[in-house]
Amino acid sequence: MKKNMLLFFIGSLSFVPFAVSGFTTLGTTLDMFLSVTLSLINIFGTLAFVAFFYGLALFLLNQEDKNANEKGKNIMVWGVVALFVLITIWGIIGFMQNTLGNYDGPQGVNIVYPRV
Repeated sequence: MKKNMLLFFIGSLSFVPFAVSGFTTLGTTLDMFLSVTLSLINIFGTLAFVAFFYGLALFLLNQEDKNANEKGKNIMVWGVVALFVLITIWGIIGFMQNTLGNYDGPQGVNIVYPRV
């Protein structure tokens, strides 16, 4: 077991130079992180939006069935909570971009970094 862990660790270390070579500056690292985060927020936001309307459909189409009606309410509530969290994260990223430099909208990542 220890031998396998050691081989895995050594093998993982051999890929570090390739992974790090793309991140030459703090700016490129932050740009990559922000673009991935904003893309994930868009994907999860779409899923939360669809989940909300799925819960709404369950709630409206199953008025007689209390179990399905309650399930629809729960899905709607969690869809709204997920949308709130995602929009809050999106706002925090926008605030950070405005604080650090120029911000040209939710899809663009244009940050002016302070010089050290």
